[in-house]
Amino acid sequence: MLELQNVLNYWNLSFFQRFREKFKPNSVYKFRGKVLQVIQAPEPSDISWENAGVAKEKKFIFRVFTNVMTLGLLVLTFAAIFETNKFKVSLLTDLKKRESEPDAAKWTLLFQIEAVTLAASTIVVVVNFLLKLVIKYLVKYFFC
Repeated sequence: MLELQNVLNYWNLSFFQRFREKFKPNSVYKFRGKVLQVIQAPEPSDISWENAGVAKEKKFIFRVFTNVMTLGLLVLTFAAIFETNKFKVSLLTDLKKRESEPDAAKWTLLFQIEAVTLAASTIVVVVNFLLKLVIKYLVKYFFC
C-alpha cells in the first residue's frame, strides 16, 4: 500500500506541472511525446461491466438524446406553469373588477384562483415524477 501511494504521489502532477512538462524535451514524465498521468484504478466492483463495450459515440448520442428529452419536458412544464399563472392573473383582474358585486361571485373567483394555484403545484410534482421515470426508462432501454 505504501508503494502504491509513493507511485501515485510521484506521478500525480497538477495541471500546471503537466503543462510545464509538455515543453521539456527529455522529461521523465513523457512517453512517446505525451505527458503521462497516473491515477488509481477503480475497484472492480465499481465498474459496470455490462456497459464496458459500449462505444463512446453511442454514449454521447444517448446523452444528447436524454438531455433533449429532459429539456423538452422542462420547456413543456414551463409553458404549462406560465399559462396557469396567466390564467390566475386574469382571474385576479376579474376579481378586482367585481369588487362591488355580492360575496358569492367573489367566493367563486377565489375558489378558481386557489384551484389554479393548486394546478400549478401539481404540474411541478407530476413533472418531477415524469422526469425520473423518463430518464430511468431511457437509461434502462439504452443499456439493455
